[in-house]
Amino acid sequence: MRVEESNLQRGRELSLAIMFCDLRGFTPLTERHLPYDVVHLLNRYFEAVGEPILNNNGYIDMCHIGDALVAHYGLDGASPSRTCLDAVRSALLMQQGLADLNRRVLTEFGISLAMGIGVHFGTAIVGPIGHSSKLQLTAIGDSVNVASRIESATKDLGAPVLVSDDFLEHVRHLVKSPRAFDVELKGKSGQTRLHEVTGLVMQDPVLLVQSTLAEVARDGARFGKRFYETLFSMAPGTRVLFTTTPLELQERMFVEMLFLAVRSLSRLDELSTGSGGPWRPARRLWRRESAFCRGEACADRDAAGGTGAAHDARGGGGLVRDV
Repeated sequence: MRVEESNLQRGRELSLAIMFCDLRGFTPLTERHLPYDVVHLLNRYFEAVGEPILNNNGYIDMCHIGDALVAHYGLDGASPSRTCLDAVRSALLMQQGLADLNRRVLTEFGISLAMGIGVHFGTAIVGPIGHSSKLQLTAIGDSVNVASRIESATKDLGAPVLVSDDFLEHVRHLVKSPRAFDVELKGKSGQTRLHEVTGLVMQDPVLLVQSTLAEVARDGARFGKRFYETLFSMAPGTRVLFTTTPLELQERMFVEMLFLAVRSLSRLDELSTGSGGPWRPARRLWRRESAFCRGEACADRDAAGGTGAAHDARGGGGLVRDV
């Protein structure tokens, strides 16, 4: 989220779910591998755990360095219950993403990565902070420190995901929490109750779809290719609709649009409202997110007013119909 898009240019106090995630044992790894391998592995890690955050209305705060990752939920003004559920979904999918990554990392590097996730719900000051040439939207305050301390406790308590009592209050009926701990957090007086989160009580359709798409993400190109092969075998007449767009580009666009649709699942209330009809927000979102395909063919297509199959019949290229 860029500062100019955030509506938080002057700083505000907001109620947020704040997540800290830290990679275990990464420092020794940096001493045993080449710099190229370290950077490559770290970027793969951030991709694996960052995608669930972005898919669930989270904002990744890049003001923190090294192998730590900080995310904030609630910047969009959502209710505390939805904000905390978004954070829970993210944490569960981040664990799945790391497990998937480890299957490849173990083969390539002979190591297995581990992480701890701590989440707290509370108020924080949010705004653009930094040098004038490099402003970064970030959150500061005691709640941020508490989230960091919770994450630090995950290792000693043997619980990969820990949340505060203030956080659990908003999703208590939705999550599985087999253990609770009363601990002293650094910088806090008295005992703080923390809760382990291991899953959701009931099957969650959004989590299920996002988990399935994670499988697709491992080989998106092959999935897109297979989709169009199946489409053309079942409906040969559709092939003519894609004659002006290179099939490789069409396959990429299709997979990217699937990712966009899945990311939108966690904010259906947002996408189903708005002036000018229920689908206008979704259409705006699609146009913005699909900017990567803006080659000459796409520019011509948009200028003509079409973005999908309906326009393809008139000489454009693409699968999605402009609604």
